[in-house]
Amino acid sequence: MINTKKYISLIIILFGFVLINFGAENLKQKELQNELQQDEVAQTTTKSDNSDYGVDELKKESVKSGIALSDIKIRVLLMDQVTSQKTNYFCIKASKNIQIQKGNEKILHNLFKSEIYIQYSDHKIKILDKNLHEIEAFKNENFAAVTLLPESDDILNMNGTKYEGSLTFLINKDGKIQVINILRLDDYIYSVLHFESLPHWSKDPNMFEMAKIQAIICRTYAVYQLIESRKRKLAYDIKNNNSHQNYRGNHNHTHLRNALVATKDIIVSYDNKVALTMYDICCGGIIPGNMKSPNFKSAPYLARFTPCTYCCNSKAYSWVCESNEDEFLRLLKLNSNNGDEIGKIGKLLDVKIVNRDKAGIVLKTELRGTKKTVVCDGKYVWRSFKSKVRSQDFSIKRSLTPKGGKIIIKGHGDGHQMGLCQVGAQELVKRGWNYQRILQFYYPGTKLLQVNSVKF
Repeated sequence: MINTKKYISLIIILFGFVLINFGAENLKQKELQNELQQDEVAQTTTKSDNSDYGVDELKKESVKSGIALSDIKIRVLLMDQVTSQKTNYFCIKASKNIQIQKGNEKILHNLFKSEIYIQYSDHKIKILDKNLHEIEAFKNENFAAVTLLPESDDILNMNGTKYEGSLTFLINKDGKIQVINILRLDDYIYSVLHFESLPHWSKDPNMFEMAKIQAIICRTYAVYQLIESRKRKLAYDIKNNNSHQNYRGNHNHTHLRNALVATKDIIVSYDNKVALTMYDICCGGIIPGNMKSPNFKSAPYLARFTPCTYCCNSKAYSWVCESNEDEFLRLLKLNSNNGDEIGKIGKLLDVKIVNRDKAGIVLKTELRGTKKTVVCDGKYVWRSFKSKVRSQDFSIKRSLTPKGGKIIIKGHGDGHQMGLCQVGAQELVKRGWNYQRILQFYYPGTKLLQVNSVKF
C-alpha cells in the first residue's frame, strides 16, 4: 500500500533543485579528484546516508510553492573527457531558433539560427555558425559556461542525438569541457527506461509490470543521485553511462510513457529517506548481504539475505570467457592499479584466486610468473574483460594448448549483483507478482511513496 501523506515531507529534500543556477561559479565547484576511477559498487554504497534530510528537519522548511516531482529538473553529464589539446566541435541543430544564455546571465540571446557549432580549443568556448565562422555577437566573449535552449516545444540535436531540455557547455577546473543536459525528471526517466530495459520487454504486453518496476527504480535512483550531487556541490547530478544509468537522449518508444503515468511520482524509501535502488541484469543467485566490500549501514535494504533463485534459467546466469595469456596480461596491465608490477612478472606460469568473500565475490587473484608473483584485485579482472567477464563471481585457471597458454574464466551473474535482479524480477512478473511485492523482495524493509505535489 503506497503511503501518500505520512512521508510527504520527505520530498522537501528537493528544495531548490528545480531552481538551478548554471552560473560559472556554481558550475565550477570542486569535484572529487578520483571520481571516475572509483569502483562503482563501493562508491555508491559508501556515500552519505542522507542524515541531513530526516523528516523532522524537513518540517522546519518554509512552504513557498509547489511543483510535481516529475517536473523537477535534473542535470545529466553527457561528456567531460574532452581535452583542449585539440579542437573539438559540437554540432547543435534545432527545428526553430536556438537561444543562448551566457554564464549566469538571465538574458537570452535569440540567434535566429537552427544550426550552430560549439568549438572548444585552447581552453576557450566559441560559438560558430554552420559555416564554422565565429558569430559576430560573441566574438569578444570569453565563455566559462554557455547554455543552449530550444524554443518552446522544440528539441535540440547534438552530434546526431536528440535531447529534451537545454544543453550547457562549461570549462571545469582541469581545463576540460563538460556537456550537461538539463531536463525534466520524467523526460529523463522516459529515456533511461528504454536504455536500461531488456529489449524484449517493449514487445511483450505481459511485461508492462516490469516496465513499471524499472520506472520506479530508475526514478528513485535518479532522485538519490540528485540529492548526493547537491551535497557534494557537483555541476551535474548524474552520469549518462553505467557509472550511474544509461541515458542516450530521446527515442521513439512512446509506449513507455504509459509506465511513467502508471507509476507517476512513486519512489522507494527507507527510514524516511530516498533509497539507493541499485539494479543489474542478473544476480547469478548470489546473496548480496554476504558481500564484504559494500558498507550496508547507509543502505541496509541492499543487504538482502534471501537468495534470488528466479534467474537460474537465464542465459545471463552463467558464462565462460577464454583468452590467450598474452592478451590476458596485456588487458590486466592496462586496467589494473598495479599494471607496472604485472608487466614485470615475466612469462605467466599460473593464475589463481587467493581471496573471495562469503558471497563468492573474488577479492584477490594471484599471478605467478617466471620473474615474480603479483596479487591483483578481482575487480580489475572484471573491468579488463567486462564484455565477457560479466561479474566478480568467477573461477579462473590457466591451461596449456598447442598454441600456448590459455586463460579460462567461468562465472555467474551479470553486473554488480546488488539490488534488483532484472531477469529474476521478470520471472516473478510471469508468476503473477505485482511490482509492490517484487520491490519489497529485492529491497527488503523499504516503502513506496507517491508524491503528487512537492512543497517548497
